[in-house]
Amino acid sequence: MTTRSIPHRSPLYILLLLAALTCTGIAPGYAQTGSGVAQTRHYQVHLGIAPLTDNQQVGAAGLNDSGAAESGMGHVITVAIFDRDNGKRVTKADVTATVIPTSGQHSVHLTMDPVEINGYTTFEAVAALQDGSYKVNVTINGPRDATPEVAQFETSVGGSK
Repeated sequence: MTTRSIPHRSPLYILLLLAALTCTGIAPGYAQTGSGVAQTRHYQVHLGIAPLTDNQQVGAAGLNDSGAAESGMGHVITVAIFDRDNGKRVTKADVTATVIPTSGQHSVHLTMDPVEINGYTTFEAVAALQDGSYKVNVTINGPRDATPEVAQFETSVGGSK
């Protein structure tokens, strides 16, 4: 059996490490990162939301108090999808995310682009999100079924819980 390790400097490794530390409470300084795992009929879906770094593009569509698009407060939303039957990573799918603020602001609909990093495929989109709680619905039109599947998450960005 051959195993591949994720390089310690890859964004996927860092995202997974932050998610693990946040879930265990070891790194309270990173509590602003939203994350979660959900299952659909055919897929296990991992969600991560993290602030953009200085070298990543800012100016994505997002929400402000009036529900209008704005720039800034950029976050990258990352989804990794695995087939529940064989455990393999899904590399070809049409993936979208609907981010719904629980504060009642307007939702934002994002098309997730496939990104390959060190041989691993994730689906990513950038959005301007304010601190707060969110419901995130990830819709997967994957290779397994003609019917789209939706993974639902409840998470927060910033200091909100």
